[in-house]
Amino acid sequence: MIPSNAQSADDFFAELKQAYPSFEKAVEEGDFKLKLSSPKGEGERLANPTVAIKNKGVCIKLHPHPLKAIVESEQGL
Repeated sequence: MIPSNAQSADDFFAELKQAYPSFEKAVEEGDFKLKLSSPKGEGERLANPTVAIKNKGVCIKLHPHPLKAIVESEQGL
């Protein structure tokens, strides 16, 4: 989880590249596969943009909100 107020995967990715310049360089050099998505489950009130990076069979997904906040948004807490 990397805190952000981004509402889209593209905006979240732009923030990540600015905050972590070596991340941007690795993307440009093709060191790993990159996938951007904005999944939203039924009842979720928070945008949940996701940046997934994959290398050698290992996938790491970066999200801007903790899971607790997502669950609470579904329950209207």
